[in-house]
Amino acid sequence: SGRNNLILGTSRAGRGIDPDHPALHGDKFYNFATPGSRPALDRHKLEAALAKNKVESVIFFVDFFPFNSFASLPENFVESFVDRLPTKDSALRSPAYLLQVLEDFSNYFWSYQSLWDSVKTMRQQREAETNKLHYTTLHDNGRWDVNYSPDRQTLQAFRQLEASYLNSNWFPAADPRFSLNEPEAAPNKAFAEFRKILEIAQSHDIELTLIMLPVHARLLENLDYAGLWQHFEAWKKRIVELNEAVAISAGSEPFNVWDFNGYYPMSIEMVAPDTKLHDLHWMYDSGHINKVAGDRILEIVFGQAEHSFGGKISAGNIDAWLLK
Repeated sequence: SGRNNLILGTSRAGRGIDPDHPALHGDKFYNFATPGSRPALDRHKLEAALAKNKVESVIFFVDFFPFNSFASLPENFVESFVDRLPTKDSALRSPAYLLQVLEDFSNYFWSYQSLWDSVKTMRQQREAETNKLHYTTLHDNGRWDVNYSPDRQTLQAFRQLEASYLNSNWFPAADPRFSLNEPEAAPNKAFAEFRKILEIAQSHDIELTLIMLPVHARLLENLDYAGLWQHFEAWKKRIVELNEAVAISAGSEPFNVWDFNGYYPMSIEMVAPDTKLHDLHWMYDSGHINKVAGDRILEIVFGQAEHSFGGKISAGNIDAWLLK
């Protein structure tokens, strides 16, 4: 498709960040953010892209929750995803890729489950035609829209997402604990993978921009209630410290890091029992900005709008930034 530059991150970037925004100066970005993505997956995506093309720019929307030492994607999901990202050879000449294709065809075309899935799909198509089912629209540039029902209960949606963060995103159901594994403890795999991304970007002369997207103040309050505020601040400090440590090792300048979390007009929109989605200017729910907010953030980061909120963070200003 000729889109050699990447947008990486979780669903928050996948839904809210437009690769074709004019602020990106036509640099042919592809939104490769995926729901629940961990730094290991983002590294695999970057390596796969580099194996095919020269990557000049990457915007990595780095998220807090994937750095929990006790959280991980299912192992078979990771392996399956990586099998579809051949990095050293043409996909058609990769034995692993061809075996995966054969396995997929065997599983999906010759099974009872496939027949049942087909029946469900036909039923859901009828539901979609009558607006009973809400599909996701995937655009050619990788960004997606969620087609919400006009009668969606906005406050309920906010509460459901907040509950999911408390019950799974921050505290995995299988092991409901949270830790960033500070340096005196065992190494944190997510931070190790994040460092690898920085090192790859430095060694390949990639212009990497790191951005922490905002969440609604409701979710910030839940994060504090859950006892995670100090971890949230420690995570930001580790991000900027790793960024500058890798830059020193490479004999280069650190990458820009932007933080848009805080109690800004974008994140304190009132959500009441009668609030409809069209009443909200910036957010879909507590954790996901919409494209309007994503556009504004890109304009700020890339110099097309004033810094009305958010700002650059570094090892030199992080303590003052957190205090503010």
